[in-house]
Amino acid sequence: MPSHETRGHAVGVAALLAIVGALFGDVLFAGHGLVAGDPSGDLPTYFAHWRKFGFDELRQGNLALWNPWVLAGTPFFGGAQSALFYPLNLPYLVLPLPLAINSGIAFHVFLTGMFTYLWVARRGLHPAACVFAGATLMLGAPHLMHIRAGHLSNLCAMPWVPATFLAVDGMCDRRGT
Repeated sequence: MPSHETRGHAVGVAALLAIVGALFGDVLFAGHGLVAGDPSGDLPTYFAHWRKFGFDELRQGNLALWNPWVLAGTPFFGGAQSALFYPLNLPYLVLPLPLAINSGIAFHVFLTGMFTYLWVARRGLHPAACVFAGATLMLGAPHLMHIRAGHLSNLCAMPWVPATFLAVDGMCDRRGT
């Protein structure tokens, strides 16, 4: 790849990072405990409590298999919502809960845009088109409205769709199809 293309792609990814910074800068750097999204949505009423419980237990050296705080108890680790071993949830072990939530959301929004950018770039489009594609998916209603609603699991899963498309394209290219 020629150096002017590399520079264009670096600027493109930086533009996506700037968009995420503009979108989440207030809650990341001056949030004062605020969490992105609707205060009555799923995040503060459900996901925050689950993440706090699970990662507090992990921090103490316990693997929370059972959540005694829901009904008469319910499986915790076996449920997909706990996400205790999802590698990108490691900040929950070291950061305060609101900052861990906000940084996780911002990072996943950035990953969504970046993987879309890379997938479109692999198809040979201009870096400006790649930024447009990444920003469109990052800021589009099907993605952005999950932040307001507090659908943390959806937000954590969405970046892996364009990453999968990128991987499939790479496998097809190697096979010569």
